[in-house]
Amino acid sequence: MADGPIPYTIVCFHAGQCVEKYLEAILVDHSLPVPKTHDIEEIIRLLPASLPFQS
Repeated sequence: MADGPIPYTIVCFHAGQCVEKYLEAILVDHSLPVPKTHDIEEIIRLLPASLPFQS
């Protein structure tokens, strides 16, 4: 990694993308439709209630 300022904005953007893709993968794994949205809260609401974690 190069020396210099840490690009926090870019790091946070990519972290959000990772969360979004992970949640979408859970929907696909449960044969549920994946919405065309980047709203993580909306995707969380679509997750099955039977999943072993709390949102």
